[in-house]
Amino acid sequence: MIEPTLKKIHDLLEKLTNYVMTKVSTKDEVDRKIVKVDTKIDKLAEYVMNELPTRREVDGKIDKLAEYMMNEVPTKREMDARFEQVDKRFDQMEQRLDHVESDVQETKRDVKLILDGMDSQVKENEILKTEQAALSSGLSRVEKRVDSLEKKAG
Repeated sequence: MIEPTLKKIHDLLEKLTNYVMTKVSTKDEVDRKIVKVDTKIDKLAEYVMNELPTRREVDGKIDKLAEYMMNEVPTKREMDARFEQVDKRFDQMEQRLDHVESDVQETKRDVKLILDGMDSQVKENEILKTEQAALSSGLSRVEKRVDSLEKKAG
């Protein structure tokens, strides 16, 4: 009974040895990895010390931003009041546009009436020209007849 247990222990020791030999890093490998980590930590420390702003610098920027927000950026009330003014202006503009629109419609009606009147005047003028041409032609015939009668009588 002891022998199978020794065999199992022996097998386990062999597996452990194989694992340690193939999977576990050697002291040199561990040292190299530690040196790489140390290098990265040094670079990070240098970055933190040289590149990142200090707390005092950050606090100063926050103070400037707060001052800007308090003095330069309008409050909600101020913005609401300004928007109310703009809304009133839009209402006024809308009323003016309504008046302009009605004026334009009225002007269109007036222009149409004027054009219609001009069309009727042109037609009357054409009729008058035609009548004048007819009268002129008739008058010319009468004058020729009178001339011819005068020559015969005379």
